[in-house]
Amino acid sequence: MIKSRRGMSGSSSGMSRSSVCTSAMSVSFSAGTYQVLPSSAVVLQKAAAATCVPRPRGITCGCAPRTRGAAVEVTIAPDSLRRLALVVRLSAVLGAVFALLLMIPVPAAARPAVDASGSFGSPSYLPSQTFRFVLTVRTTRALENADVSFVILANSAQAKPLFEKYLVNSMAPGASRFSFSGNPRRLGMGDGIYPVVAQVTAGEYSETVRSRLVVIDPSRHGPLLLALVWNVNNTPAISPKGVYLSDATAAMVRGGASPGWLSGHFAEFAKHGKVKASFNLTPQSLEEVLGVAGGYKLREQRRVTPVRPDSRESKDAREFLTRTMQLVRDERIEIVPSPYAYPPIAEIASRGWDSDMRLQMQHGQDVVERSLRTAASPGMFAPGLTLSTGAIPALRRAGVEYTVLTYPGRADRFGSARLSTETAGNLVAFFDDEVSANLLTSPGAPRTAVSDFVGYLARVRLARGKRPTVATVVMQSSNRRRPTTPLLRELYATLASTPWVRTVTLGEAASIVEPSSDLTLPARRVDARMKSYYGAVGRARRSLAVYSSMTLNDNPVRTRLTRNLLISESAVWRQEPGGLKKGLAFADDVTRTVTSELGKISAPARETITLPGQSGKVALNISNRTRHPLIVTLGLSGRLVEFPEGTNVRFELRPGDNYVAVPIRVKTARTAPVTVKVLAGGSTLLESTIYARTTYFNRMAFLVGIILALVGLLVVVYRKAGSARRR
Repeated sequence: MIKSRRGMSGSSSGMSRSSVCTSAMSVSFSAGTYQVLPSSAVVLQKAAAATCVPRPRGITCGCAPRTRGAAVEVTIAPDSLRRLALVVRLSAVLGAVFALLLMIPVPAAARPAVDASGSFGSPSYLPSQTFRFVLTVRTTRALENADVSFVILANSAQAKPLFEKYLVNSMAPGASRFSFSGNPRRLGMGDGIYPVVAQVTAGEYSETVRSRLVVIDPSRHGPLLLALVWNVNNTPAISPKGVYLSDATAAMVRGGASPGWLSGHFAEFAKHGKVKASFNLTPQSLEEVLGVAGGYKLREQRRVTPVRPDSRESKDAREFLTRTMQLVRDERIEIVPSPYAYPPIAEIASRGWDSDMRLQMQHGQDVVERSLRTAASPGMFAPGLTLSTGAIPALRRAGVEYTVLTYPGRADRFGSARLSTETAGNLVAFFDDEVSANLLTSPGAPRTAVSDFVGYLARVRLARGKRPTVATVVMQSSNRRRPTTPLLRELYATLASTPWVRTVTLGEAASIVEPSSDLTLPARRVDARMKSYYGAVGRARRSLAVYSSMTLNDNPVRTRLTRNLLISESAVWRQEPGGLKKGLAFADDVTRTVTSELGKISAPARETITLPGQSGKVALNISNRTRHPLIVTLGLSGRLVEFPEGTNVRFELRPGDNYVAVPIRVKTARTAPVTVKVLAGGSTLLESTIYARTTYFNRMAFLVGIILALVGLLVVVYRKAGSARRR
């Protein structure tokens, strides 16, 4: 066994029963156990005899010849060690290279790489319209006598084709294109979806391309209504103090040659004048864009930098809002907003937070109207595409008439249903067709995805006959998940040129398609896993309720805290790692700020006040060290005191010291304690005790004192007179 020992010297001095060999020697041992010491000195310990044998220069040794149990020290020159290590390493590298060479298979005869792809010039055709299919074949070698075939079948089970064409051609290396065309009506094709098979065969090599030919006459079936709904929903990019934590908002609406993903989307959409769509521009995200347009504060590392309104970022944001307003005026798009911060409506309603529902709806509609200068839509995008029965009354009071939900499995997927309660009117629901959305977001070329999407819509249209049909497709669009520009370009160009598809906004669909059934939603939707999170949000709600009851409408602190509470209720915090912690920061800011603001109200802890009579006014000094006026109520109580104007007095606290005169009547000649409470929102902010006494009590005390003094004086005089008589 060989071990390394630190701290040993390379010298052989001090070793028992050893002699020093001054000539160059090597040491050979019989079998035994050896011990290796530091790199410059090697000590070999064995139980057998050692023999010193002359060796080349560079190695010295100290040994005890033919002595059992002796320790032998061998010192090897560093240059020799380096050469030895280099030889060993080179041998290892050469061995590894040789092993890798053995693993590489010997290539067989080169095979020509053949790849084929094909597509129609349009996703669908009218019966009288000539179709054209282009097959592209790419090969790395020349192909002789290659067979190219194009076949259209009536259905996948029928052997006899409706149309077939065969070519024999030689192909040079590179790309070769073959075009096939025909007229569906002349080929006896009616409305339908026909399988297409194109094949390239060259000897033992074969490539097959499968596609479909869609033929639809809209005059026979009527158009399919397509309600495309884009859910533009981002994680908030601001801090609880209103500072932008990143430039994500400015980046998504960037203009110029390299537009942001959202401004680029709208620019691509604007090119196709026949296409309509609905957008949920989440009001909280829209408010961030409005903030960028007016100048904002951006945190860069640990420094907060002001971005001026004349900056490029602010100008781009204003231009984006202007273009969006124009699309709304042209009735190309409909803004169907979610509640302000994209909250889980069903859960908020199930917790009984009706005031929050009202705030979310009202604040969201206000942001849309303020940002786009247009009336809010009567539609509402339900976050998570879920609702509960308890949420419907609040939505109806907010003027909501229609929404989009996940398909529940018991209604017409391509129609609409009524959501009704006993206490609220009807609410119309359309249903998201997830199959369509999955086809558009599938990996692969945009043309293939759009072709599959249109083919699916064609099957829906043909299967439903003349029944009114609306396909509602919800597409996600955010900083984390956004559509590519090639997909948008292909999608909008295809929809604009497909005569049997009519794109509509959600509001247009609601006015065209009558609800075909009634739908009952679950009564409650509460996520038990969020109990702790919503516990913190509940505490923030109670704190804000107290603060809101004592502030005026233009209080900026109240406005900021209301926004933070609504943001803390957002569903987006569940969608990203660490999101709940970020959401709680907004709720905690509400609680901390309210506690701090209420702590700035103070009153004397103990004070004695003298009244001129049994009735009078008590002047109370209450200090407000905040920057804004506050409305509070004084609660007065006392067993020996009456309050002519009532026990609760409401008044406004201006910043600074405030003196409040409260009429009281003392029912006793003694000092009467009065308890004063500062109340707001049903909570006691602080409590103090004052003591009231009258001047009548003071006069009586003075007279009693004089009488007692006179009595005492008379007693003294009487005693002295008695003593004089006895003498």
